[in-house]
Amino acid sequence: MACSIDAVTPETVASLDPETTVVVTVNNRLVWRVHALLLAQARQGSAVLQLPAASSLAHWLDQLHQERLFCVDPTVRSHRLSAFAARLLWEEVVASMQGETPLIDVQLAAARAMAASHDRDEWDVQVQPQEQTEEYLRFKQWRNQYEQRCRELDAQDDNHLYNTLIDSVEAGRLSRLPATVVLAGFNEYSPRLTRLLQACASRGCQLVSLSLPRHEQSQRTLSTQKDRSSEWIAAAHWAAGELAADPLRRVAIVSPAMEADAVFARRILDRELSADPLIPPYGYNMSVGRALAEWPVVFAAFRWLSLIAGLCDQGVVRPQQFGQALLAGFCSASAVEQSAMAVLDARLRESQNIEWHTDQVCAQMDRHASDFSYVFRQAIAHWQQAASGGRQDTEHWTQAIRETLALLGFPGSTLSSTNYQVCKAFDELLHTFSLLNLYAGRLSGGSAVALLQRMAREAMFQPQRDPNVRLDVLGFLEAEHGQWDAVWVLGLTDDVIPASPDPNPFLPVAALARAGAPRATPEREKAWAIDMLQALCGVAPQVVLSHPASEADRALRPSPLLSFFVGASAGQGESVGVSECLSRARCAALPLETLSDNRGLPLTKMLEGGSDLLETQALNPLWGYVRYRLLAKGLRPYPESLNAAIRGTFLHSMAQKVWEMLGSSERLLQLDQNAQSELVTQAVAMAADQTLNGVSPALAAMEKARGHAVMMTLLDLERERPPFHVMGVEQAAAWQHASVKVNLRVDRIDETEQGAKVVMDYKSGQRTPDFQKDWLRPQPINLQLPLYATVLRQADAAGQRGQIEALLFAKLNAKKTEFNGLGENGSDIAGITSLAKLTPEQSWEALLDGWERSLEQLARDISEGVADNRSWTVNDLMYCDVLPFLRLAQESEDD
Repeated sequence: MACSIDAVTPETVASLDPETTVVVTVNNRLVWRVHALLLAQARQGSAVLQLPAASSLAHWLDQLHQERLFCVDPTVRSHRLSAFAARLLWEEVVASMQGETPLIDVQLAAARAMAASHDRDEWDVQVQPQEQTEEYLRFKQWRNQYEQRCRELDAQDDNHLYNTLIDSVEAGRLSRLPATVVLAGFNEYSPRLTRLLQACASRGCQLVSLSLPRHEQSQRTLSTQKDRSSEWIAAAHWAAGELAADPLRRVAIVSPAMEADAVFARRILDRELSADPLIPPYGYNMSVGRALAEWPVVFAAFRWLSLIAGLCDQGVVRPQQFGQALLAGFCSASAVEQSAMAVLDARLRESQNIEWHTDQVCAQMDRHASDFSYVFRQAIAHWQQAASGGRQDTEHWTQAIRETLALLGFPGSTLSSTNYQVCKAFDELLHTFSLLNLYAGRLSGGSAVALLQRMAREAMFQPQRDPNVRLDVLGFLEAEHGQWDAVWVLGLTDDVIPASPDPNPFLPVAALARAGAPRATPEREKAWAIDMLQALCGVAPQVVLSHPASEADRALRPSPLLSFFVGASAGQGESVGVSECLSRARCAALPLETLSDNRGLPLTKMLEGGSDLLETQALNPLWGYVRYRLLAKGLRPYPESLNAAIRGTFLHSMAQKVWEMLGSSERLLQLDQNAQSELVTQAVAMAADQTLNGVSPALAAMEKARGHAVMMTLLDLERERPPFHVMGVEQAAAWQHASVKVNLRVDRIDETEQGAKVVMDYKSGQRTPDFQKDWLRPQPINLQLPLYATVLRQADAAGQRGQIEALLFAKLNAKKTEFNGLGENGSDIAGITSLAKLTPEQSWEALLDGWERSLEQLARDISEGVADNRSWTVNDLMYCDVLPFLRLAQESEDD
């Protein structure tokens, strides 16, 4: 087909009758280039010149469909399915025909089946009887049922519309066809497109192909970089150098994985293109689409809608729903109110409340943002009125969503150019959503918001390109027919180009290969790769082709096609190193002076805190300084249903109640199992009243049953211990040294018959601290029990130091309840490890003295402002909430 179409120049196209000529391009980006080429021809003449219309193939097909709506065409159905509506219908069919073996992912199966239906028609895939697979037979059943549902709804999707459109052209039912169809950018013609073009030709259309300017003898160089990061940095250096040499040059960086590289690429380009403070930063266009739901303004809309729909449907929301809306912005709240709402979000994270009812949410809004709270209440009332009729169709919910967002002041007072485009795309999405009446059914408010959000996640959006910017960053397909002064193409490894085949699992591979369908066979992928590289080498007179040598610990190989394309340019192909791509900033950099700043200001007054004050200093002094001197800490995660903090508080309170009533092992031994169970039940009820108020009744009942079982198991272990009595539970204590004061609350202190103390700490997690490693290393960590022991060993009025027999962890966990700890001689308590067994050369008193000295040194370091950025092991910072401030991971990357 391609060979039978005559090629014409832009001058010829510009001379054609614009009223009867249409230019059809392979994609939307090429439309703009064709416009530019034709305008260049118009400027050469003095007369006013009207240009023929140019549109993408998809848009031209839509125009032809609009034409036949005015003709008598029995193949046109009443409704046209959007792509998303077709997906919903496919999912309905697949879900209803799963059979005895349900599918794990109905949405994915429907998406692949929908793609298979398109590929079968586009490439005229003919499956022989011996090629039919179980997957193909199931797909045929799904497709037949899908087509039946379309007939019942009198609807057609774009795939069916394309087929019937060809039938209409062949039958002569379209009265208006262009006299000349100019095809631009088509490297191949699928069987279905060929059939359409032949039908147009049979009806008198002249078919020609536009010859796009190319650089057949481009200068091509090869660059090998250390890894993918180095490759992007080198490309950014190169682009900065090209623009610095001539700001009027147009250059491009082309990546085959633009979506995956976008975040890193932006960071590198922002740094390199604004490196010289004396030169304004160069802008760039990054041609990468993002899901519409991910753009901040749309993300904010869904946060507000989810909050309001949740409050109206269930009357209660999770803290995360509430907090995300508070931080969303793009509403009528003032800057002061938005700051107060951010403070409220931080308090939600600190709270143990896992459910927020409507009246609680409104009360908090009244307190923190009184003006905005008024419109927020109006929005809730409006949504409640919209939901009063029960489940409604999508047209109803579209109107409710528009009006609710308007009441909230969405999208705020000022919008950037990009956000304006995003809002326009969101408005178009709402219109599409409103047309889903026949396919989505009647929905609740929350379900409507969820369905709209799914549409936004699947709809890609990309802002318009700034025509004045001289650097383009884009993918293979977008760059294929462009024109620049210089181009860097990166990421050309053998696993990228040619790519591995990915045939549709619902169509037999043999049939796909016979039809020549894309992604079907290695030969097909190789042919596509050759065509693509050939096209990329012709988009500029200077082309750099690069590949990384490694990725993490995996060695990478260059594409085997590179040697052919670099070798095709005589005298070219030399390797370009990173040193040739130095940025302007590095070239002009002054010598740097290194200053080791590892000490802050000394304390001028007493610093008070819990045991964590010393713990963070032991783990990483800079972390301790940031947290307690700079008062900086990471935001906590939102509390979930009975998280570890709530469960731990409940179990601690339950244990406290039990031992306040028992007081000693003697009292425990006097109880039989029934009496023990009754006592635990009382303790559980009292603890639950104090700690589980924000938990749903069902979860609270489950937690109380779990706590009862855990406590009964623990008391059975306590019965096996030597006699003791409880000196204190949840007992307050204090330790002070230098300018540091630590306030403590000891979970439990037992005293043996010999007068020695056993210090106990309750742990509700699945594991207890590894005291053998944590307490016996040069800088001890997990200092809570060693700190308790130090406090209890302080001399009394008579000068007597307390005697510590053991430090004990009591694990309160349903999977395993046990004792674990360290003692002087390995007492009769099950789970206690003898120090003599671990370090025979060290005495128990020496160990306690060593802990005391270590704690005092930590207090002195805090007082003197010691803030070294060091850690003993990687696991020490597992729970650090200021890792970005420490930048230890960044140092590792640089090394």
